Order: sequence, then structure tokens, then C-alpha cells
Amino acid sequence: MRTPLTILALGLGACLALGLMMQHLLRVSKERNQPPVVREINRVYGARMDGEARMRFVRRPDAVVAEITFTPLVVGGARDLAREIGQFVWRNVEDPSFAKVVVVCADPLGGAPQQVEVHRPYQPGAPPRRPPPKLAPEPRPIDRPAAPR
Repeated sequence: MRTPLTILALGLGACLALGLMMQHLLRVSKERNQPPVVREINRVYGARMDGEARMRFVRRPDAVVAEITFTPLVVGGARDLAREIGQFVWRNVEDPSFAKVVVVCADPLGGAPQQVEVHRPYQPGAPPRRPPPKLAPEPRPIDRPAAPR
């Protein structure tokens, strides 16, 4: 009677170990398929997000766009967090193969997602951007004292 119970216990233990190893393999394979910047986003901003961020590249007629999608925990600061994540992407990607970064905040309450486009920051060595031309101030009328009567 002891032998079948021993075999059953070993079999159940092996099934449990196999299930845990498969779960770990699935988690590791998800991490490997992500770009390194997404892993860093999840590590740095994970406490402020519900779930993990995802990144995909969208080819548009004018440029390739990096689109990062995430769900914030707090709806109120979603735009600020999206802007911060977009700036994080520009700072941490060494040689970007994309021209724009669009961060999409999915609404945890089921509303419409918000899109925030984050522009490339200034880079040393890049050609300087010219400031917009300054308009000449409008001439003000000169205050002259009234003629004596």
C-alpha cells in the first residue's frame, strides 16, 4: 500500500514542479521579447502602472512611430506619467529607429484612451533649432499734452 502512495506523491510533486517551471519560462520569454527600454519602464514605473507597459512600432506614411501603451493606477496623473515615460524612452534609447514617441494611456475605468505625443529632446551635436522670429512691437501712440485753450 505504501508504494502506490509514494509513486502518487512523487507524481504530484513532479507535476507541481513542472507547472512552476512552465510559468517561470512563460514570464522569462515575455521579458525577452520586449525591448530593453520596456523592461526598464516596467522596473522604474511599475508601481504607478496597472500591469505592464507594451511597445510596438507603427509605420506611418511620414515616419516610424514607437507606441507605448500602459494603464495607470491613478487616472488623475495619467498625462503627466505618459509624458514622463515618453521622455524616459528618448533618454534611454541609444540609437532610435523611430522618429516619434506616442504614449497611449488606457483608462482603467473603461473610458477612451489618451494619446500623448512626446517630442525628441534637444541633443548635443544636433543642428540647433531656430527660435521663432520675434515680431517688432507695435508702435504706441505718443502721449502729447493737449494744446492750451
